[in-house]
Amino acid sequence: MKLRSLVLITALFLTGALNAQVFYTEGFDGTPCAAGSGCDPSIVSWTRVSQGGEGANANRWYVSDTESGVLPPGCGVGGTGNQTLHVGNVSTSAAAFLFCPTGDCGAAYDDSGPAEITNSRAESPVINCTGQTNITVDFNYIENGQGALDDCSFWYFDGATWANVDPIAKSGLCGAQGQWTAVTTINLPASADNNPNVQIGFLWVNNGDGTAADPSAAIDDITLTSNPAGCDATITQAGPFCADAPSTNLTAAQGGGTWTGTGITNGALGTFDPATAGGGNHVITYTLGCGDVDTMTIAVNALPTITANAAPATTVCNGDMVTLTGGGATSYTWTGGVTDGVAFAAGATTNYIVTGTDGNGCIDTSSVTITVNNCSQPTASFTPDSITICVGGNILFTDNSTGTGITTWVWDFDFTGLGGVVPATANTQGPHNVTYNTPGTYSVNLSVTDANGTDDTTIVVNVVTCSSISAGFTTSSSTICAGDSVVFTDATTGGTPTIWQWDFDLTAVGGATPSTAINQGPHTIFFNTPGTYTVQLIVFDGAVFDTTSNTITVNDCSPTANFSASQTTLCETDCITFTDLSTGTPTSYSWSFPGGTPATATGSNPGSICYATSGNYNVTLTVTNQYGVDSLVM
Repeated sequence: MKLRSLVLITALFLTGALNAQVFYTEGFDGTPCAAGSGCDPSIVSWTRVSQGGEGANANRWYVSDTESGVLPPGCGVGGTGNQTLHVGNVSTSAAAFLFCPTGDCGAAYDDSGPAEITNSRAESPVINCTGQTNITVDFNYIENGQGALDDCSFWYFDGATWANVDPIAKSGLCGAQGQWTAVTTINLPASADNNPNVQIGFLWVNNGDGTAADPSAAIDDITLTSNPAGCDATITQAGPFCADAPSTNLTAAQGGGTWTGTGITNGALGTFDPATAGGGNHVITYTLGCGDVDTMTIAVNALPTITANAAPATTVCNGDMVTLTGGGATSYTWTGGVTDGVAFAAGATTNYIVTGTDGNGCIDTSSVTITVNNCSQPTASFTPDSITICVGGNILFTDNSTGTGITTWVWDFDFTGLGGVVPATANTQGPHNVTYNTPGTYSVNLSVTDANGTDDTTIVVNVVTCSSISAGFTTSSSTICAGDSVVFTDATTGGTPTIWQWDFDLTAVGGATPSTAINQGPHTIFFNTPGTYTVQLIVFDGAVFDTTSNTITVNDCSPTANFSASQTTLCETDCITFTDLSTGTPTSYSWSFPGGTPATATGSNPGSICYATSGNYNVTLTVTNQYGVDSLVM
């Protein structure tokens, strides 16, 4: 809205200067309206003109301070003495009478039925625009209503015809009240230039569909400005801003002017910094060298103070339901997949951040940490390094209990009370090395306690009187040939075994027959496959087990035929000597000398063999022992 002094206006008009000048104002305060009287617009020379189709209880235009004028972006109030033009209901409507008996309770309308259908325009008196050009209109307003069905618009009359010039954007709300807003400057059609018969007006319509959206509409501080070419300081409206918004550049219809106001950095563009300006309403002024001045009010809204709240507590047990709610704003978004006000099962300690947005669109954050504890009772558990020992022996007991911060361990190593246990009890975690001096079956008990409760468990151990039994055996041989046998004789000492467990092929070579036995013996075992056999004997005297083992080497003893000749080439009638090289201890030899003399021989050394006739002759040696036969042909 452009602000001007009436004295300055007159001076500028009389001198005919080409600077922008306000030549018409209307604040609706010329004639006071008594409180609650519901003054008609005629008190300030405006008229209410029905556009037809209205119901019997159509809403009306009023002039009063029941809807008081407020500097934008202030919220609607009443009773300040600053009168406005606004739409109210009529007291003849039963529903409206209950709400507002006078019919004028500010910008509040009735749309309860067809009788309330309204199509009415508030029209200004004739405005003489002679000598005025490039005319603009500014005003402050509240407008709401049910969308386009219940709506206010700005109209212009050129002396012959009324035309809708601007639909007027909805102004928004301050809670349940309307928010006063400065209209973006409206340019009147060129037909207004130098026209002595101009009128402006505001048309209100509502359709009587039973749905209203208060407030209706209110108008205040109308100005008509003549803007001769070359001097227009009109500012483009900006804001409101949140306190943490970045700096923004302000613009005007014509550059080259000077910007002043809190938070403004003057330059080619006025740069407004909300953080520098601080919270509140800030009047920004733009002045051109030609004399035109425009102002606007920029609201800077403080950031909301957000709180992050948890119920029932911020420390809970695993799986407990927790509800997080934000405070200090109107809507909230949480991290971690949480919905504001909706309970969820807490599974792990997590810091949740809430982002809150208030009614001005300003945002801030807060956070809360939900600590999740394992609240289940402890589980007692321990292991002994042995469950059967000899009298006088020791058992090492190791705690394996689980829980949340176990604080107490109560051990009873003689839960059955047999005696002879050192120590009999303990109250630390351990491990504990316990000596048992008396034979018997002992119950050992461990009880553990943490913040969530107590649990215990019991294990049975046996203490027996032990002998000094020592397993042993003898063998008839430790190295044999495949197929031979070995006799195994028990040689256990220090006790009287009741159980013998023989394994003659512990290494699983696969040739022992039989491979096992379960009596004392002696045992004759045949070993048919070459290899190294581990033989094990386990004895038990009713109290103690003992084990011993030894190895048997089984060789392949079959003979292998082999020999050499003193020469392989000779003349007729010459003789050759053959030398036995066989292995495996042959017991018989058979030589064959085809073409030779003699033709055969036995024994390991056949002597000289003579050949009378030339030719190629093969010599064969066959050797034999108890393990087999082998031949070699040369």
